[in-house]
Amino acid sequence: MLSSKKYLKELGAIRNLFDASSLQRKSEILDLLSKDKSLNDSSLLEIQETILFLSAYPHSESFAEKLGVFQKELTRRIKVWIKKNKKEGKFEESGLSGTKVNAHFSFELLEWLIHSYPEQILFDCFDAEEEIVYSTLNALLPFALRENLNDGIHESLQDWLQGIAGKNRHVQLQFLIQLIQSATLESSIRNLFVEQLKIYVNVSLEKIPGRNEILGRNQKHYIHEEGLIKKVDAFEIIQETIHPLEIRQPEIESLIIAMRLQLLSLYRETDPVTFTNDKDVHVFDVGRGMDIVLMGMDVEHRHSADAYIGFMAFKNQQPYAYGGAWLLGPMAKIGINVFPSYRGGESAWFFAQLMRVYHQQFKFTYFVAEPYQVGRGNPEGIESGAFWFYYRLGFRPMKKELQQIAGREFQKLKTGKLKRSTNATLEKLVEDEMVFLIDPKVISVKNKYDTLQLSAALSKVIQGNFKGSADAFLLKSKVELLKSSPELKKRPNHPLILAREKLSPYLLAGGGIDSWTQEEKKKLVELLYEKTCGRDSEYARLMVQHKKLNQLLYGLASNTRK
Repeated sequence: MLSSKKYLKELGAIRNLFDASSLQRKSEILDLLSKDKSLNDSSLLEIQETILFLSAYPHSESFAEKLGVFQKELTRRIKVWIKKNKKEGKFEESGLSGTKVNAHFSFELLEWLIHSYPEQILFDCFDAEEEIVYSTLNALLPFALRENLNDGIHESLQDWLQGIAGKNRHVQLQFLIQLIQSATLESSIRNLFVEQLKIYVNVSLEKIPGRNEILGRNQKHYIHEEGLIKKVDAFEIIQETIHPLEIRQPEIESLIIAMRLQLLSLYRETDPVTFTNDKDVHVFDVGRGMDIVLMGMDVEHRHSADAYIGFMAFKNQQPYAYGGAWLLGPMAKIGINVFPSYRGGESAWFFAQLMRVYHQQFKFTYFVAEPYQVGRGNPEGIESGAFWFYYRLGFRPMKKELQQIAGREFQKLKTGKLKRSTNATLEKLVEDEMVFLIDPKVISVKNKYDTLQLSAALSKVIQGNFKGSADAFLLKSKVELLKSSPELKKRPNHPLILAREKLSPYLLAGGGIDSWTQEEKKKLVELLYEKTCGRDSEYARLMVQHKKLNQLLYGLASNTRK
């Protein structure tokens, strides 16, 4: 009889195979492993990863049910192993139920965790240099409490914290968070203090679900009777119309919780998930058991010119991938990360569906994949040949030289003259970003600009026209916007004015809007309203449509290239 270790290796090798013998063998091995009570931490962790993959790609309803039962038993066994051995062992940093997460998070996520799971989160330590911690605490503490910190009677910062907040580490964390709250600072400054202190916390995944128990929207399993889709026509898929589902608010709130906990369990955090605007969450059923959730951010954390619209995908309810797109005029700069448990499945099909959702919602003209995403400065990307994954989908390098190298190399790979590109070739190919043009007949990108160019252009204007005074420039930009737009001039107390206009600096630096038509100015007001008071996703849609604004921003960005 094969040992459990060999069973696991065999199951891992056939997990994405769907021929009759492989399907039968999957069920047989699952039955054998479910009866094996001697599995240790290494084996339990290995089979957990395989079970997650199989749960995303079940080949029958009975197999899906069997996986669900075994998953619950597996979770119980892992928790028992950890308690019995009084250590996490191989499960450390796995993010599975029963383990702990020791990490550094944003102020807002810490605040949310304290409110939502007060007994499951504890202060661990300050990981910054002692001098920085002292100076930061001095800036936050009321004057009457500073002497107690600085009088030298405490052996350590931990000793001081115990003296003022007690030994309970949950209370210590509450004290630190309330200390920052009481300063009534903007979000960016609050997070700066958290970053300077490097507050590390311990989050227990005992009562909070780990990544093996987190699920998305409740829906019927999609059964992969025909196996996996490996080749796709992304251009064709992107053109297929799709609309968001009608989702009730309680379901949206449950999805937000699931997304935050999934990232937290893997020691990760993204702005759209932490700072989600719950009125700007949209769920798309793209088929084959895949939900894609798009989310815009709350007003306080939005970017000034672009719209950062995040996503998380769920495959047969399992959290499958996350990332986002930075939308600016005709461009969507996209970044994705498929969770490791699900790699080797239908990644190309998923990515095409993700592009479909973004394009159908916002109607921009091209996608951009940054060099890091395809391998630059990213050894894992080079090793996996990420460049060719994007190339096969339809992405192409911007530079003609790289296009020619890629074309010759791809032909060799297709004809079998080459089995794999060398690392040196891949490192050359990923020097520049890659672009996917929605219309395959278009061969180049026109009027391309990005936020880095816009920021550099603003700096140039401030230095050249305002003698380096950013305050004078920003004040002038607001005044000029009011003067130029009758819609805003009529309503000086409108939230648009009170909300510190996001785009006014770019408008002034780009030459102003005096020459615009009344309709163009009216559309600008609508766009500004969505950026400062409404939904960022609606702002992105309106911005794509506003040709005059895009011309102004492109012209401004072009100044940095002179």
